[in-house]
Amino acid sequence: MNLALGDLPHPRTPWARFPDAYGGRCSTAGGASVLQVKPLHGAFAITPTPNASWGIHLSDGNIALGNLGNLIRRQIRAYN
Repeated sequence: MNLALGDLPHPRTPWARFPDAYGGRCSTAGGASVLQVKPLHGAFAITPTPNASWGIHLSDGNIALGNLGNLIRRQIRAYN
């Protein structure tokens, strides 16, 4: 079970996409740089998994997936 996704449907791939469901920004405080992620439009909050010391690292790939997919599509069009 993918603990980062909880009780949501389980996709057939290792990655899940939730368009426009999360916003994020880099933040620096106390000598640490972190990505602050917040749910948008009623999306569920991403919780640290497996415990608070991990933060949301198990969700990192999913967080950027939509942006990376769009970037790759733009690069393919520019290259062709």
